Amino acid sequence: WTDTPEITALKDSLAATEKEKGKDSPDVTTLLMQIADNYEQIGGYVLAASYAERMVSISEHAAEPNIFQTILALAFLGTVYRNQGDTAAASSTSSRALLLAKQEFGRTKLPYGLCMIGVAEIHLMKNNKREAKEALDSALALVNDYLWRADHNWTAVNRRIGILHLGLGNYG
Repeated sequence: WTDTPEITALKDSLAATEKEKGKDSPDVTTLLMQIADNYEQIGGYVLAASYAERMVSISEHAAEPNIFQTILALAFLGTVYRNQGDTAAASSTSSRALLLAKQEFGRTKLPYGLCMIGVAEIHLMKNNKREAKEALDSALALVNDYLWRADHNWTAVNRRIGILHLGLGNYG
Protein backbone atom coordinates (compact mmCIF):
# COMPACT_ATOMS: atom_id res chain seq x y z
CA TRP A 1 0.00 0.00 0.00
CA THR A 2 1.35 3.41 -0.90
CA ASP A 3 0.53 6.24 1.48
CA THR A 4 -0.62 9.57 0.12
CA PRO A 5 1.48 12.62 1.02
CA GLU A 6 -1.26 13.68 3.43
CA ILE A 7 -1.20 10.32 5.22
CA THR A 8 2.60 10.47 5.44
CA ALA A 9 2.41 13.95 6.98
CA LEU A 10 -0.26 12.80 9.45
CA LYS A 11 1.83 9.78 10.44
CA ASP A 12 4.82 12.06 11.03
CA SER A 13 2.66 14.29 13.26
CA LEU A 14 1.37 11.21 15.07
CA ALA A 15 4.93 9.97 15.74
CA ALA A 16 5.94 13.38 17.11
CA THR A 17 2.84 13.62 19.32
CA GLU A 18 3.35 10.07 20.61
CA LYS A 19 6.96 10.88 21.44
CA GLU A 20 5.95 14.02 23.30
CA LYS A 21 2.70 12.90 24.99
CA GLY A 22 2.84 9.08 24.94
CA LYS A 23 1.34 6.44 22.66
CA ASP A 24 -1.87 6.14 24.68
CA SER A 25 -2.42 9.85 25.23
CA PRO A 26 -5.89 11.12 24.31
CA ASP A 27 -4.02 13.81 22.36
CA VAL A 28 -3.24 11.29 19.61
CA THR A 29 -6.87 10.34 18.93
CA THR A 30 -7.54 13.23 16.54
CA LEU A 31 -4.54 12.25 14.44
CA LEU A 32 -5.57 8.59 14.52
CA MET A 33 -9.03 9.60 13.28
CA GLN A 34 -7.56 11.70 10.48
CA ILE A 35 -5.28 8.88 9.36
CA ALA A 36 -8.09 6.32 9.54
CA ASP A 37 -10.40 8.65 7.60
CA ASN A 38 -7.78 9.20 4.89
CA TYR A 39 -7.24 5.45 4.50
CA GLU A 40 -10.99 4.84 4.44
CA GLN A 41 -11.43 7.42 1.67
CA ILE A 42 -8.93 5.65 -0.59
CA GLY A 43 -10.24 2.15 0.14
CA GLY A 44 -7.59 1.14 2.68
CA TYR A 45 -10.20 -0.34 5.01
CA VAL A 46 -7.90 -2.73 6.87
CA LEU A 47 -5.47 0.09 7.68
CA ALA A 48 -8.36 2.43 8.50
CA ALA A 49 -9.78 -0.16 10.88
CA SER A 50 -6.46 -0.61 12.70
CA TYR A 51 -6.14 3.14 13.36
CA ALA A 52 -9.82 3.44 14.28
CA GLU A 53 -9.60 0.46 16.66
CA ARG A 54 -6.65 2.08 18.41
CA MET A 55 -8.56 5.35 18.62
CA VAL A 56 -11.53 3.56 20.23
CA SER A 57 -9.27 1.80 22.73
CA ILE A 58 -7.55 5.03 23.77
CA SER A 59 -10.88 6.88 24.00
CA GLU A 60 -12.49 4.16 26.12
CA HIS A 61 -9.54 3.75 28.50
CA ALA A 62 -8.59 7.39 29.04
CA ALA A 63 -8.33 8.56 32.65
CA GLU A 64 -11.01 11.13 31.85
CA PRO A 65 -12.95 9.61 28.95
CA ASN A 66 -14.47 11.95 26.39
CA ILE A 67 -17.79 10.18 25.77
CA PHE A 68 -18.57 12.18 22.64
CA GLN A 69 -15.19 11.28 21.13
CA THR A 70 -15.72 7.64 22.05
CA ILE A 71 -19.13 7.68 20.33
CA LEU A 72 -17.62 9.23 17.20
CA ALA A 73 -14.76 6.72 17.22
CA LEU A 74 -17.13 3.76 17.54
CA ALA A 75 -19.47 5.13 14.85
CA PHE A 76 -16.54 5.66 12.47
CA LEU A 77 -15.18 2.17 13.18
CA GLY A 78 -18.64 0.73 12.47
CA THR A 79 -18.61 2.52 9.12
CA VAL A 80 -15.17 1.12 8.28
CA TYR A 81 -16.32 -2.41 9.15
CA ARG A 82 -19.47 -1.90 7.03
CA ASN A 83 -17.34 -0.74 4.09
CA GLN A 84 -15.21 -3.88 4.52
CA GLY A 85 -18.39 -5.94 4.27
CA ASP A 86 -18.19 -7.15 7.88
CA THR A 87 -21.81 -6.64 8.89
CA ALA A 88 -21.44 -8.47 12.20
CA ALA A 89 -18.59 -6.24 13.40
CA ALA A 90 -20.30 -3.14 11.94
CA SER A 91 -23.55 -3.96 13.71
CA SER A 92 -21.88 -4.67 17.04
CA THR A 93 -19.72 -1.54 16.94
CA SER A 94 -22.54 0.72 15.74
CA SER A 95 -24.80 -0.67 18.47
CA ARG A 96 -22.19 0.21 21.09
CA ALA A 97 -21.99 3.76 19.71
CA LEU A 98 -25.78 4.07 19.66
CA LEU A 99 -26.11 2.80 23.24
CA LEU A 100 -23.48 5.24 24.51
CA ALA A 101 -25.14 8.12 22.63
CA LYS A 102 -28.52 7.19 24.08
CA GLN A 103 -27.16 6.89 27.63
CA GLU A 104 -25.15 10.11 27.50
CA PHE A 105 -27.32 12.38 25.36
CA GLY A 106 -30.73 10.73 25.04
CA ARG A 107 -32.62 10.03 21.84
CA THR A 108 -33.13 13.67 21.00
CA LYS A 109 -29.61 14.88 20.34
CA LEU A 110 -27.29 15.02 17.34
CA PRO A 111 -24.89 12.22 18.45
CA TYR A 112 -27.81 9.77 18.56
CA GLY A 113 -28.97 10.91 15.12
CA LEU A 114 -25.51 10.45 13.62
CA CYS A 115 -25.31 6.94 15.07
CA MET A 116 -28.73 6.14 13.60
CA ILE A 117 -27.36 6.86 10.12
CA GLY A 118 -24.90 4.00 10.65
CA VAL A 119 -27.67 1.74 11.91
CA ALA A 120 -29.74 2.57 8.80
CA GLU A 121 -26.77 1.73 6.56
CA ILE A 122 -26.32 -1.64 8.23
CA HIS A 123 -30.03 -2.47 7.88
CA LEU A 124 -29.90 -1.54 4.19
CA MET A 125 -26.77 -3.65 3.73
CA LYS A 126 -28.73 -6.60 5.17
CA ASN A 127 -31.65 -5.72 2.84
CA ASN A 128 -33.88 -4.86 5.83
CA LYS A 129 -35.49 -1.90 4.07
CA ARG A 130 -38.25 -1.27 6.57
CA GLU A 131 -35.79 -1.09 9.47
CA ALA A 132 -33.42 1.02 7.37
CA LYS A 133 -36.20 3.50 6.58
CA GLU A 134 -37.22 3.73 10.26
CA ALA A 135 -33.62 4.32 11.33
CA LEU A 136 -33.08 6.90 8.58
CA ASP A 137 -36.29 8.73 9.51
CA SER A 138 -35.15 8.83 13.15
CA ALA A 139 -31.74 10.12 12.10
CA LEU A 140 -33.15 12.80 9.82
CA ALA A 141 -35.45 14.08 12.55
CA LEU A 142 -32.32 14.82 14.61
CA VAL A 143 -29.80 15.94 11.99
CA ASN A 144 -31.91 17.92 9.48
CA ASP A 145 -31.49 21.19 11.37
CA TYR A 146 -27.72 20.83 11.07
CA LEU A 147 -27.69 19.82 7.40
CA TRP A 148 -29.33 22.91 5.95
CA ARG A 149 -26.62 25.15 7.39
CA ALA A 150 -23.88 22.61 6.87
CA ASP A 151 -20.35 23.47 5.91
CA HIS A 152 -17.85 21.19 4.18
CA ASN A 153 -17.60 19.00 7.30
CA TRP A 154 -21.13 17.73 6.62
CA THR A 155 -20.49 16.65 3.03
CA ALA A 156 -19.84 13.03 4.01
CA VAL A 157 -23.01 12.90 6.11
CA ASN A 158 -25.06 14.31 3.22
CA ARG A 159 -23.51 11.74 0.87
CA ARG A 160 -24.34 8.88 3.24
CA ILE A 161 -27.94 10.08 3.60
CA GLY A 162 -28.26 10.39 -0.19
CA ILE A 163 -27.00 6.84 -0.69
CA LEU A 164 -29.48 5.59 1.90
CA HIS A 165 -32.34 7.34 0.09
CA LEU A 166 -31.26 5.76 -3.20
CA GLY A 167 -30.98 2.34 -1.58
CA LEU A 168 -34.50 2.71 -0.22
CA GLY A 169 -35.85 3.74 -3.61
CA ASN A 170 -36.47 7.37 -2.63
CA TYR A 171 -35.61 9.06 -5.92
CA GLY A 172 -37.72 12.20 -5.76
